[in-house]
Amino acid sequence: MAITKIQSESLNLSDTYDFTGTVTGAGGVNTPYFYARKTSGQTITNTVTTKVTFDSIILDTNSDWDATNNRFTPQTPGKYFFHTDIMIAVGAVSELIVSSVRLKKNDTTTISYHQIDARNNYLGYSNNLCTSNIVDMNGTTDFMEVHAYANDNSGNPEVAGNSNQSYTSFMAFKIIE
Repeated sequence: MAITKIQSESLNLSDTYDFTGTVTGAGGVNTPYFYARKTSGQTITNTVTTKVTFDSIILDTNSDWDATNNRFTPQTPGKYFFHTDIMIAVGAVSELIVSSVRLKKNDTTTISYHQIDARNNYLGYSNNLCTSNIVDMNGTTDFMEVHAYANDNSGNPEVAGNSNQSYTSFMAFKIIE
């Protein structure tokens, strides 16, 4: 049914409409967005919170990934959904004591945090941690990074990476407002 006239300033939602031309004001897009992951392990210093580096950028719709500083700096202001998942691995079973992941805005503010403390119940030699949050970004100077922490008996913790699987990844997209 072609729209020839709108009566009473409304559409009958039980009818079917075929639109030609451009429809504006309906929906939106979730851009910019990005997805990065690790393809190899990153040794981190035991008991020191360390920035996680990502070496494989799978998606980056607006070139907002800063490879030099390993962070996402969106140039479009708005609210963004951020998510990261990491695997902390150590040398042997029962060596991993505490592990955590943080989303940090502008390298100073922890936005989201997840920790596993296995001090009294050792879980093995790896932990998978993830955290997500919705964050306002100003579109010019705000940036988001991932930081990891591990305390283990061997002193050799690692943020795991794999070229075939996403052990460790980081992503974000702009929310339609």
